[in-house]
Amino acid sequence: MAWVSVNVIPKIAPVLAVLAAVAAGCGETVMTSNLPISDDFSADTCHWATDDTDVAATGCSDQQYRVLVRKPSEQPHHVVPRRFDSVNAVRVDADVWVARFPDPGADGFVLFGLGCWSSPHGERSQGYVFDLAQDGSAGILRHDETLPPSRKRPFFLTQLAAAPKVAGFNPSVPTHVTASCARSGGATRLRMQIGTRVLEAVDHHPSSPFQAAGFDVLTPVPGSEVRFDDFAVKNAGS
Repeated sequence: MAWVSVNVIPKIAPVLAVLAAVAAGCGETVMTSNLPISDDFSADTCHWATDDTDVAATGCSDQQYRVLVRKPSEQPHHVVPRRFDSVNAVRVDADVWVARFPDPGADGFVLFGLGCWSSPHGERSQGYVFDLAQDGSAGILRHDETLPPSRKRPFFLTQLAAAPKVAGFNPSVPTHVTASCARSGGATRLRMQIGTRVLEAVDHHPSSPFQAAGFDVLTPVPGSEVRFDDFAVKNAGS
């Protein structure tokens, strides 16, 4: 069975109507930076989206970046990008982990990782996400909010590659993830590395140059909190 079906579909039905009307994402700080960008979140100023509502809290905290999902029934998917001038290839690195994951029940899950996007600010997200799940499984997914979600494409996501769960995986321990997105010859080459594990995919779906990269969190479990640290993104083109 497809990785996205195991991790995502069991909780899709209650929120399909919400997702059809509301694009994923957090309140975004609109700032374009030159590549490369790196951030260990130790500075006094936070250069990322900061928000604190009854739906979610995002922002720099304890020299890390956090996404706390309070009401996933209203917004289960949170995208936090940093913007830059368009390039055809990017590499993104960060440490990712789950700081809090209340009792998820039989069908609960949390996906957390990185993304690269080609969509301009203020438009529905288009790009790719590279996510881990709480059991150590992983996937590369096309993220396209310009089409309505469905049971075959839950939360606007289409699976492109997947890796199985890892015995003994501890999601509360920081895991270093590297993701790359590269447009070439009418296709997009995608690569995700988690330690010694590597996932690769080639997507022939039309895409535009990338102009944002950052963090991705998806969960139906209230109170879930994901942390990120040591973020870096650079132009990976020639």
